[in-house]
Amino acid sequence: MSFIAELKRRNVFRVGVAYAIVGWLLIEVASVVLPTFEAPEWIMKAFAFLVILGFPLTLVIAWAFELTPEGIKREKDGELAEPVTQRTGRNLRAAALHWARMLGAAVVLLGLGAVLWHLLGRMTGEPTPNAPSIRSLAVLPFANMSGDPEQEYFSDGISEELLNVLAKVKGLRVTSRTSAFAFKGKDISIPEIAEKLGVEHVLEGSVRMAGDRVRITTQLIEVETDSHLWSESYDRDLSDIFAVQDEIAAKVGEALKIALLGTDSKPIRQVRETSIEAYTDYLLARKKLVSISVVNAVEAERLLRGVIERDPNYAPAYAALAGAYWDMAGYGMSSPSEASERMKPLVEQALSLDDRLAEAWQLLAHVRLANGDLEGARMARERALELDPQDSLVLRSQIDSWLWTHEPERGLVYADELLRIDPLSPWGLRSIALLYERLGRFDDAERMVDRIRSIDPQNNHYLWTASMLARSRNDQVTALRLANEATRIDPDDPEGPSVIAGHYLDLGDAATGGLLE
Repeated sequence: MSFIAELKRRNVFRVGVAYAIVGWLLIEVASVVLPTFEAPEWIMKAFAFLVILGFPLTLVIAWAFELTPEGIKREKDGELAEPVTQRTGRNLRAAALHWARMLGAAVVLLGLGAVLWHLLGRMTGEPTPNAPSIRSLAVLPFANMSGDPEQEYFSDGISEELLNVLAKVKGLRVTSRTSAFAFKGKDISIPEIAEKLGVEHVLEGSVRMAGDRVRITTQLIEVETDSHLWSESYDRDLSDIFAVQDEIAAKVGEALKIALLGTDSKPIRQVRETSIEAYTDYLLARKKLVSISVVNAVEAERLLRGVIERDPNYAPAYAALAGAYWDMAGYGMSSPSEASERMKPLVEQALSLDDRLAEAWQLLAHVRLANGDLEGARMARERALELDPQDSLVLRSQIDSWLWTHEPERGLVYADELLRIDPLSPWGLRSIALLYERLGRFDDAERMVDRIRSIDPQNNHYLWTASMLARSRNDQVTALRLANEATRIDPDDPEGPSVIAGHYLDLGDAATGGLLE
């Protein structure tokens, strides 16, 4: 009898295939379960090694042993007269069952080890090797101490620039601007704010402008102990504002790395510089784009064009202007194709000046999508996510990109991350609500809408999203009421009348719907 025939007779091939299938399935299960409990990477590697090591051992056992009515015996002692087909089933079942039990036991033991590792780290307060000592930081809006409310955009802008720089620190989760600024002007204590934002550390400060001088005071607070990890005051000329921002970011980063992050963090990136006149107009334009409306969008466009005229090499201004055009399209002031034509040269110029500007890559994705370049849009989105995985605009775009595909559930991972870094953003909550609606999770969508309402009952994002959700649930009367309220708040919205017309048509009032259209 040939060697190959003997392998077949002893069912070595079948046992090998059965083991490979069971081993692969167990590795897949372990790759999902172990990270859930924050198990160190070596556990997964050790398990995979054991599975691979067991393969040749299984083949040896299949060759040397056979299951008989009297138990497992060496092949030479087995009843060779028994029909091969009967032995085949027993051999295969016995080997598969034996190794499935062994591998299953290994998964259980490793899983229990991972759970104990996770719980022990939490009980002792010691972080696991893969977990950073800090998880989160909020940069609150710096108080405007200049005595002039018109200067508030400057103190807000300084805070936002510091937030953007610190968000680049590896291992540090920084709450997005919208959520961090939601408590501005409210009498809420630092611990309360930290609890609502889910952060452990807070950076706060103040800005006082007097002529061509500026005084910036800032402090880094550890919420749990209510202690100051670092604080400093700066008295400088306005022309030194970029150096001050760099210095503050570096000092905070140094304190974070020493006290919180360890020494392996990447260097903090410097603030991009321009003239003080261009910078102040840029900050004012960004503030207007945050409170988006037709009037604010037009004013932001004017300011940003002036910034570009003053400093043609300031990349953030090109990206911000492209973003303004995209917002105008979303507001119905232009079509997506018209907006993309305006945006394309601006985005390309921004990237030629700074190819690491995540905002520009995200806007490039919008341009490519409007022109039907789906693959190019996907690549641009991935590049933006790679450069700034904590940017709320980037995360919202990831959610929206999966919203109308055949796999909308793939947007959930970005929705979870967006809720962690920007839990109080009406724009982000709206994107998440629409995703839940698309998935048929109407109760979850309603929960997001209620959260928007708790933040700002008169916010148009709440009203329009709540109207759309009511329409999806066939509550046309509520949908119409909410749409009318949104139009009352912002009568300049060019899309409002057509949406309301659709609601009247849904109610069977074709005459009124036709008049509004």
